[in-house]
Amino acid sequence: MGPIGKAALYFPFVACLFALPFALWHYRRHGRLHPFRALLGYSFVFYAIVVVFLVIFPLPKLPSHGADPAAWEALYGKYRHPEFNPIVIFLDIARAPNAAKMIRALFQAIFNGLLFLPLGIYLVYGFGRKAWQAILIGAGASFLMEICQLTGDFGIYPGPYRLFDTGDILMNSLGCLAGVWIAAVLVSHRKLPALADLAGPQTPWVGPLRRGFALLADLFAYGAIAVFLVSLLDLVHVRLDPGHSIIASGSAILVFILVPAITGGSGIGHSLTLTRIEGRTGGRAGTLRILARQSSLWLAPALAYLGVNLLPRGGRFDVATGILILAWLAFLAIHAIGSATAPDKRGLADRLSGTSVRNTWKPQD
Repeated sequence: MGPIGKAALYFPFVACLFALPFALWHYRRHGRLHPFRALLGYSFVFYAIVVVFLVIFPLPKLPSHGADPAAWEALYGKYRHPEFNPIVIFLDIARAPNAAKMIRALFQAIFNGLLFLPLGIYLVYGFGRKAWQAILIGAGASFLMEICQLTGDFGIYPGPYRLFDTGDILMNSLGCLAGVWIAAVLVSHRKLPALADLAGPQTPWVGPLRRGFALLADLFAYGAIAVFLVSLLDLVHVRLDPGHSIIASGSAILVFILVPAITGGSGIGHSLTLTRIEGRTGGRAGTLRILARQSSLWLAPALAYLGVNLLPRGGRFDVATGILILAWLAFLAIHAIGSATAPDKRGLADRLSGTSVRNTWKPQD
C-alpha cells in the first residue's frame, strides 16, 4: 500500500505534465477530447505509475557507511542469484512449512497475476492490440521489470535488492492473458462502449477547451522563441533577458499576429489542435482579416509593454497606458464570453473582422 500511496501522491503532477501533449494527440486522432477516452487515458497513466512504484519501492536500506561492498553483500547478496525455474513460485506454496508462509506465497503469486491483469485490458480495449500482441507486450514489460530489479534499478544501486524471478514473469504474463480474455468478453457482450463508435465533432465550431489548448501551445512557442532570440543576440555580445520589452513584445507579435496571418489562419496552436481562423461562413479568411482579428486581441498589450519600458514615463502616459490595458481586458473578456457561449462560437474579435475559428479535423482511416 505504501508504493500505491506514493503513486496517488505523484499522479496529479505527472497528469499535469502529460495533459497538453495527451490532449493534442486526442484532438488530432479523434477530433475532440471525449470524456470517456480521457478517463481511460489518465487511468492508464495512474496504473503505469503504480506498477513502476511497486517495482522500485520500498527502496533499499543502505548501510550507514554508504555503498560499502561488504555491507551491501551482507544485506542483499542473496539477491545476486536469479531464480530461473518458473515453477518455484508454485513449489513455494506446496512446500510451505506452515499456513502463514503458504498464504504469503499464495498471495505473492496471486498479486503478481493481478498486477498485469489491467495491462491486458488496456492493451486490447484501450490500445486496440490483438491478443498475441498484448501477451508479448505484457511478458516483455515483466521481463524489463525483473531486469530493473536485477541491475539495482539500472545501476543506481550497487546490486539488486529484489530477486530476479522467472516465476514472476510467468504470473505477470498469465495475469495479462486474463486481462485480454476479460476485455474480449466485455467488448463482445457490449459491456464497454466501442471506442471506434465514439463520435468525432458534430459541428465545425471550436469550443473553449480546444481554444485553451491552442493558446497554451502558442504560449510555449512564445517562450521558446523569446529564449532563442536572447541566445541569438548573445552570440553577438548583446546581453538581454527574455523579459526585455523588445524581446517579449516582438515574440508576442510574431507568434500571435504574424504567424497566423502568414499561415492562412493556422498558426502554431491552431495547427496542433487542427483548427484554423477562417471566414465567417468558412473558407479562407484572407491575410487582412486575420491580421485585424489577431491584432485586436494581442497588439494592445504588446505595444503597452513596449511603450512602458522604452518611452519616457509620465502622469498622462501612465493614465493612457492604464486605460488602454483596461479597454483591452474588457474587449478580451467580451470576446471570450462570445467564444464560449455563442451558438457559432464567434467572439467579438471574430464578428468585427468577419472571421470564425473552425475545426479542420477529418476522420482517419
